[in-house]
Amino acid sequence: MRIIDIRESKARRSAGQPVSRLNKIKLVILSVAQDLGWRRDSSACGLRMTGRQVFLQRLRAASFVVVLLSAGCVARDPVEQAQEYVQRSQADYSRAIELYRDLILKGEKVADLQYALGRLYYQHGDYAQAVEQFLKSGLPPARRLLAITYYQTADYTDALELFTKYPLIGDDEYNYYHGLTCERLNLYDQAVQIYKAVRNPRYAALAAERLQDIQKESSPRSIRQVSPETADLIEGAAAGE
Repeated sequence: MRIIDIRESKARRSAGQPVSRLNKIKLVILSVAQDLGWRRDSSACGLRMTGRQVFLQRLRAASFVVVLLSAGCVARDPVEQAQEYVQRSQADYSRAIELYRDLILKGEKVADLQYALGRLYYQHGDYAQAVEQFLKSGLPPARRLLAITYYQTADYTDALELFTKYPLIGDDEYNYYHGLTCERLNLYDQAVQIYKAVRNPRYAALAAERLQDIQKESSPRSIRQVSPETADLIEGAAAGE
C-alpha cells in the first residue's frame, strides 16, 4: 500500500484547492494510519513485528478511524445529504408501490391492500392514483379519504355527495373538510353549522378562522367597500350640490 504524505495533502488544502468528501476521508484514514505506525514493512521503532502484532495494530487503526467518522470528524455536505435522502425516499416509495401491486395480484385481502396503496398515494400527493384505489377498495376508511381527496382535487360536487351520504360524527378532520367543501359550493349556512361542531383543538382553530371569514363576507358593507367608483360618484354629486 502506497503511503501518501499527509503534510503534502494539507498543503494542497491550505493552497485553496478543493478537496472532495472522499479525499477528506482518505486524509483522515491515512493520517491515523501513519500516526499509529501503519507501514508497509510492518515495523515499529526499527523492530520487526509478528503477524499477530501487525493485525492488531491495523485493527486498532481501523477502529479508531470508524470512531472518528461516526463522531462527525468528517462533516458531510448538508445539501448532498438531503439529496441522498430524497433519492432514497423516492426509491422506497416506488418499491412500496410495486410490493402493494404484487400483493393485490395475488388476490388476498385485496380491498385492504387497495386502501393501503391509495393512502400511500394520498400521502405523497398522487391524488389521481389515490382516487382510483379508494374507489376500488370501497372500505369505510377508503370512502373517508376519498371524500377528502375529492376536495383536494377541486371535485367539490363528488366530495359533498360523500360527506353528506357518509357522515362521521366526531371525526373533526373529516368534518372540517366537509365545511370547506360547503364553502366552495357557496353553502355558507351548512358550513357554519359544521364548523361550530368541530372540537379537536387543531381543526377547531382552523374552523374558527373560517367562521370569522364567513362572518366578514356576510356582514353589511359600505358602498365604498362594494364599489369605490360608485362611492366617488355619490360624494362628487353631493359636493356639487
